[in-house]
Amino acid sequence: MISSGEAPCLAGISRVGGVGLCLCEDEWDGGAEHCRRRTRKGIRLRTRRPAAPSCGADALAGTGTGPGQSRLDVLRRYRLKMGDPPQVVLVHGGFLGAWSWTDVAAFLEGWGFTAVSLELGSMGAPPLGNLHSDAGCVRAILDRLTAPAVLCGHSYGGAVITEAAAGPHPMVGQLVYLAGAVPDAGQSIADLAPSTSPDSNPEMSGEQIIARPDGSIVLSPAAAVASLFHDCTPARAQAAVNQLRPMNPIVSTQAVTGAAWRDLPATFVRCTADRLPELICHEFLHRSPGVVEFPTGHCPNWSQPQLVAALLGAQVEQLAA
Repeated sequence: MISSGEAPCLAGISRVGGVGLCLCEDEWDGGAEHCRRRTRKGIRLRTRRPAAPSCGADALAGTGTGPGQSRLDVLRRYRLKMGDPPQVVLVHGGFLGAWSWTDVAAFLEGWGFTAVSLELGSMGAPPLGNLHSDAGCVRAILDRLTAPAVLCGHSYGGAVITEAAAGPHPMVGQLVYLAGAVPDAGQSIADLAPSTSPDSNPEMSGEQIIARPDGSIVLSPAAAVASLFHDCTPARAQAAVNQLRPMNPIVSTQAVTGAAWRDLPATFVRCTADRLPELICHEFLHRSPGVVEFPTGHCPNWSQPQLVAALLGAQVEQLAA
């Protein structure tokens, strides 16, 4: 397994036509490294082509040698020429909070990147906001940026970034949908949801929702573990369950007013062990977005934060380059 101080190469995670592609291919310089291929069963080493030092943890830590020795060199050059380097803006999913990004942000910041997360007002204590006010909060953060951003939305957060960056917003350079909802303009999350029958497998049919007297809804602890955190250790799953928050149910029926992915490059992260259905409009898939596969459940930002951070860091590097 990868140690806590090592960043995984993304080789074999991005798939086009079923073939694994290493995202650092253009940086290979004849070194003797191996790219790491992540599978459902864990990590196995596989010699693909000589890999550049940028594939390993030394690159993110800035201790590599030779051409492309440090991923942070790209950010340093950007800072010298352009000012502030690109940042990562993280938008959480339903029933969650900024806490779900804590470890992802820690990895990014440890590697020299800047990460910003926020609390969506449609979750937590009343009065609760809605989808449009959530998008407005994200847009307010984007308005204050001084360099292009990678904007990442997890689950429900995908719908939020779809509206928040519509226009498109001039400070967004890349969208990342982490098992995220991807509606088109005029569509709601409910419009994307598949129909389910009463005799469907409860483990696969989605989340068990409990209505509260104040009009908000909560996710039952057992359903949360089964549908969101089943690939975590029991202690890790319980830590997440303890931080779940009530949510305004109206967000699932509110349509987005614009679709940022129509004007901005987008990457969709498919979680191959996800027990929840993908909520993606057909037009988005027809545009052939970048698709990355993680061998995780619905919340890789909690179960495999280093994997998520490595992908986002690579996206920042591409913007900076």
